[in-house]
Amino acid sequence: MNRFVVMWDMYGLEYIAPIDEPLKKRSWALLKGEPANNFNLPNLEILSIRARVNSQRNYEIYVIDVEEDVSANDLIKMFKANPQSSANLIRERGHCYFGEPLSTARKPVIT
Repeated sequence: MNRFVVMWDMYGLEYIAPIDEPLKKRSWALLKGEPANNFNLPNLEILSIRARVNSQRNYEIYVIDVEEDVSANDLIKMFKANPQSSANLIRERGHCYFGEPLSTARKPVIT
């Protein structure tokens, strides 16, 4: 299984990064006694700050598990081919780290 962080807003896919591979490399470096601070791990806190500051763009951040043969490029192609279906699929099968779909983000003012 591969694990990715996926972030999109109302304008489309903005960020995608693998989680597992950099963590594996960092762990092996630590076990070997090598410096382990040069691996590009996705920083979920920075992504969530960006999403909170730009709340008008309705960001959503998800962590998803996919099969080993699925790459970040495959996910990017999937979003380009059909963005709404891709977002819905990730909402169904991924773990929501931040945000909610636009349709549920706006509550009625008058009930």
